[in-house]
Amino acid sequence: MGRRTLDDEESLEALASGDLDFEQLMAQSGVERLGDKPPAKGKTTRQPGAPAQKPARPTPKAEAARPGPPRSGAEERARAYEARTEQLEQTLDVERGQRKSAAARIADLEANVAELNSNLELATAKLRVASARLDEQRDRPSIGELLGARGLEGMDARGAAVRALVDARRWESLAELLEVVDEPSARAILAAHVVLHCGRPDCPAPPHAARVPVTEERCDLCAGQGQAGLLRDISDTFLLAGVTRIGLVGGPPAQVRILSNGLDRRLELLRGQRAAEGQVQIAWNVGSEGIAVDGGLAALAAALKAWSDGL
Repeated sequence: MGRRTLDDEESLEALASGDLDFEQLMAQSGVERLGDKPPAKGKTTRQPGAPAQKPARPTPKAEAARPGPPRSGAEERARAYEARTEQLEQTLDVERGQRKSAAARIADLEANVAELNSNLELATAKLRVASARLDEQRDRPSIGELLGARGLEGMDARGAAVRALVDARRWESLAELLEVVDEPSARAILAAHVVLHCGRPDCPAPPHAARVPVTEERCDLCAGQGQAGLLRDISDTFLLAGVTRIGLVGGPPAQVRILSNGLDRRLELLRGQRAAEGQVQIAWNVGSEGIAVDGGLAALAAALKAWSDGL
C-alpha cells in the first residue's frame, strides 16, 4: 500500500468525528461510483449473478438488406438473357393463341364456302333444267302472241279480249289449253296481284291488288278474324316456339309489308340473302327450304299451325 499523506489523515479524522460522510470523502478523493458512469459504447453491464446475454441474431430483412458480393459481368448477362427468354416465351404463347383462333376461323370460312358451292351447283342444275324446258317450249306461242296475231297489241287490247272471254264464260275453256312454263314465277305473280278478300272494314286489302270477293273464312288476309287477330296468332305461334328471327323468301310485297307492320315487335323479319340467318325460314311459292306457303296471310297462319303442331 502507498504511504498515507497528511490530507488522508485529516480526511479520516473528519470521517471519524462525523463532520464528513463517506460519499463526501469519495468525492474529495476523486472516486466515482461504478453505476454513475455510463457503460462504454458497444459494451453492456451485467449485474452480478445475472446470466450472460446472447447477442441478437440478425432478422431476415437485415440479412436481405446486407449487401452481397458484387456480381460479375457473366452473371448480369445470364440474368438479362433469362428475362429476355421469358419475355419471348410469353410473346410466343400469345401468337400461338392467335394462330389457333385464326385456324378455327379459316375452317369455318372453308365450311361456308363449301356450303355455298354446293348451293351454287344445285342452283345451276335447276337453271339447266329450266333452260331445257324453255327450249322445249320456245316453238310454242304464248297467249299474248296468239292475241297479237289477231291484231290485239298492247296490254289494254289484250286485257279487253281476256275480260270479254271471262264475261262470255269462255275463258275456262281457253285456260285449260294454257301451259305454265315457269311455275314458281307464275305462283308469285298470282300471289302478288290476286287477293281473295272478305271485304271486312278491319281487313284492308293492298291498294293495287285484284280483289276477288270471297267468304270471310277464305279471305287471304284475315281468315275471318280480322288482320289484327290473325297477326296476333302468327306472332304467338313464333314466340311460343322460341323463334324471334324469321327469314322470308319470296312473298307478295304488300302482304310482307302487313307482316312487318303488324307482327309483335319482338320478332325480326329477314329478307333476301339474310333470310338464311333466321331461326325459321318461310318460303312463299318458291322451291326453297323452309315452311312452304302458297297463298296469303291466312295460308301462312295455317302453315305455321301445322309446323308448330309437329314440334
